[in-house]
Amino acid sequence: MAYRFILVSILVLTLVAPGAGYPSTHPMAAGAVPGRPAEEILEGPRVERKRSGTSFTPTIDVNPVYDTIVGFAYFRSLLEKPGFEYGTSLNFGTKDGESFVFHYDKWLNRDRLYQARLSYSTFFDPYYGEGNDTDKDSEVQIDGTKLLLQVFRKSKFGDSFTFGPYLDLRSREEDGVDDDPSVRSGLPDETSVGLGLSLVYDTRDSAASPTWGKYAEFRLLFVPDVLTSLDIKDGFGVGEVDIRSFDSLRPGWIIGGRFHAGFSLGDSSYLFRHTLGGPDDLRGYLFNRFRGNHFYLVQWETRFSLFWVITGAVFAGLGDVADDSFDNPKWSAGFGFRAALPPDWIKKARMDIAWSEDQRAVRFVFGEAF
Repeated sequence: MAYRFILVSILVLTLVAPGAGYPSTHPMAAGAVPGRPAEEILEGPRVERKRSGTSFTPTIDVNPVYDTIVGFAYFRSLLEKPGFEYGTSLNFGTKDGESFVFHYDKWLNRDRLYQARLSYSTFFDPYYGEGNDTDKDSEVQIDGTKLLLQVFRKSKFGDSFTFGPYLDLRSREEDGVDDDPSVRSGLPDETSVGLGLSLVYDTRDSAASPTWGKYAEFRLLFVPDVLTSLDIKDGFGVGEVDIRSFDSLRPGWIIGGRFHAGFSLGDSSYLFRHTLGGPDDLRGYLFNRFRGNHFYLVQWETRFSLFWVITGAVFAGLGDVADDSFDNPKWSAGFGFRAALPPDWIKKARMDIAWSEDQRAVRFVFGEAF
């Protein structure tokens, strides 16, 4: 059965509908690592970004957590207004639930950028507990609604740097556990607003499918007690650093590396705690598997041409998440296939097959992992 699924997924990759221009965004983005946008639109030296105009496409996401998610996406970048683009997607799951995602990027001039990210989801949260030693059989499904709104105001300085403040609003309201509205997880409902600063360095040739260049992002976010519905004192803060490097070993062969780490000042809430597991980090573990106040992650991936618009990839990752000290590192490794999507043939549909110590995953999603 697994082999049949893999063969069907490869076939779908080659036949995917034209125009899937919207970047991959997990339906549970409101519970992801604090404040990371799905895609940055940045200008840098030697960078000539191709623009795809208007795209409209059906989408499909096959993964071991939500089974099958289907929907559609719309993406537009105005050729007559360089630096302006927006997109939206609407998705429905076979296990119930839906999600709506919208992004907006506008360069007012060469030196000033505004961005907005909005997501709303009724997909359940898979929850294994807290820490880095959770049992794979302990999963429960927390039903409810989640909202994420992020607004950025960035100023460009130099050829490759942008810096500026951002606002991060997150909210969740629980409806029950495992489809039973009478059962509660014990986690409080929450609405919180964080105030943050972001510094980005970007020399990649493409944000969606880089072949060379470097990317580094540093963030610091603070949630004061007066801007959260939680009963806490003095608030809490979270920060992260995300460093990526890409190079071409030879024509058609790309090697990428990533170091990603985060920390918390005080006890962060459920929506702001760092997580590991899912389609973009330790890919052999399922989404939201490990949770904590601090984390680190090292990833490596080699991408290579196969035939036509199909490329292959092999990857591995090592990381840990904890409230105190890191004492239980996790590993994951696997391989996958990508298909370049029209009309600009830059964005990718991705299928990954990954293993870890006690879980494995086969996923079919849009967008590179990093």
